[in-house]
Amino acid sequence: MLTRVCLHSAVAVAVAAATTLVFCGVGSESSVARMSSRVGVRARAPEALPQPDPAAVYAVPITGAPTIGPPDAPVTIVQAYEFACPHSHTMHSELEQLVAARPGQVRVVFKSFLLHPEARRAAEIGCAAGRQGAFPAVARLVYERAFRVEHDLSEANIDRHVAELGLDHERLERDVRACAAQIDRDRVELSAVGTQATPTIYVNGRALRGAVRGDTLRALVDEELEKARAAIAAGTPAQEFYQRHVLDAGRRAL
Repeated sequence: MLTRVCLHSAVAVAVAAATTLVFCGVGSESSVARMSSRVGVRARAPEALPQPDPAAVYAVPITGAPTIGPPDAPVTIVQAYEFACPHSHTMHSELEQLVAARPGQVRVVFKSFLLHPEARRAAEIGCAAGRQGAFPAVARLVYERAFRVEHDLSEANIDRHVAELGLDHERLERDVRACAAQIDRDRVELSAVGTQATPTIYVNGRALRGAVRGDTLRALVDEELEKARAAIAAGTPAQEFYQRHVLDAGRRAL
């Protein structure tokens, strides 16, 4: 079985119950033990690290993160992503298509989960560009050109591509400085609710790990959409649904 995730440590590698593992920056190994010995970390059994409960709702904060889709959408999907992870790109494209196919029903919030230090500038630029409504454009440039074609996430290359977008440069650099703290906060908040790899998504707080199939994602979205509509019909204002039913009622840690 192929696990399409990008893992941030050899310990997390040990968690993936798969014959073949694919993760960014290290490569593929058929044996968790072989990978762990290569990087000097002793592999633990898959059950050694807790996993998110797929039935549970986790209170994943979204303040300050780039977003697509309307703020009062009944379904909020948080993607833990990294620009150096090809499977994050796959999931990003799937989510953009979902927002387009479900107008008014879905919003997507992008929270950075850094696995590789070289991806930090791209994450900060993405966050800052999001404050000018340009996160999707930056994501396409980074994933499809800087990462996939050029294999170059250096600050100079990222900045060269972003200059093509015509953003307010002075504002962008101010926001980059503010976004440095946002990127660190994203990592802490996502780790608290069980993120160990990219992509991981939370559909109204319910976790799915890896670049999941479209039908699996749509099934969970439909389930959560039905619940949200019922709550809204019962009196919860649409714009307050995520706050009340996910942030206020959900788990803040595993």
